Amino acid sequence: MTKTELDTLIAEERRRYAREWREKNREHLREYNKRYRAKNKDRLKQREREMWERKALKRLENEKTATTV
Repeated sequence: MTKTELDTLIAEERRRYAREWREKNREHLREYNKRYRAKNKDRLKQREREMWERKALKRLENEKTATTV
């Protein structure tokens, strides 16, 4: 096997390895993002619910103080 053939084989092997790594990494990121988005969505819904609870409690408290005066 000549040096150029060997260099060609090495270059092909590097490209194949890089392609496999990118595909694996892309799949991993896709799964991670799916889980992260779901978790983040739940967190946002919870935060919004807490905000509305605070507003409702504040309104009830204001109504109560308005009626007691």
